[in-house]
Amino acid sequence: MLQTLTAKLKLEVTQEQKEQLRVTSLAYRDALNYTSAVAFDMGKTYNGTKIQKEVYYRLREQFKLPSQMACNVPRQVGATYKSLRTKIKQNEEAIKAGRTKKRYKGLDKPPKYVSRTCTLNYQRDYSFVKDQKVSVITLDGRIKVNYQCYSKHLEMISSGVAKIGAAKLVTVGTLIGLENLTHIRERTRPKKTGKKASKKQRRANSNKARWSFAELHGFIDYKAVLSGSLAVKVDAHYTSQACPHCGHTSKENRPNKGLTFVCQQCGY
Repeated sequence: MLQTLTAKLKLEVTQEQKEQLRVTSLAYRDALNYTSAVAFDMGKTYNGTKIQKEVYYRLREQFKLPSQMACNVPRQVGATYKSLRTKIKQNEEAIKAGRTKKRYKGLDKPPKYVSRTCTLNYQRDYSFVKDQKVSVITLDGRIKVNYQCYSKHLEMISSGVAKIGAAKLVTVGTLIGLENLTHIRERTRPKKTGKKASKKQRRANSNKARWSFAELHGFIDYKAVLSGSLAVKVDAHYTSQACPHCGHTSKENRPNKGLTFVCQQCGY
């Protein structure tokens, strides 16, 4: 049985290399938004092959993306559209079943990509080289940078035990995790509504209805990018038990009835 692990690498870059990676990630994001608009005009298709035939040469010429990145962009956009189509079907089923009256509007307009991330393919866009360095492709060619990561992951990478897959390049100073609150109102329906609810309950229902969490997420993401950071939506399950340093997740990380945090793996 294969086990999938996520290894986080901290790249030790010079100011010049940082700028090269920043420009690359911005070009990749702009290419995603361009491709998203094209896919929308193509009938909101999620067929990555069709999208690639339509945009490949434009991505190469206008955004100067390397060939593999120009292939990754339409695939990523196709995956986004497919995910949104699934949510639309689920929403239609929920409306028919009477669980909600709200229509999902995820594909009323082309999905917009805000975060500066870049999907890299192993041995094509990045590869590990000698002296604990990683070779990463940019718009100006490849650069070699030192990296740091969790010691056990480093051993697996250097020994060749692990089968390495795709990676995401994220140019950030700080990573801000926000709970994914999509459909939170449907997932937390109030016990009583209308005349059956007490005055206190009606006030709580009213506050909940006016809770503009999506707007708050947008503001945080906007400010994060300006400060060189990144805001991402995460699953809230077990986040209080997960170590931010090595990623180890366990109940034992929260002794003293959860009032303190001590990682049992790395001691953080």
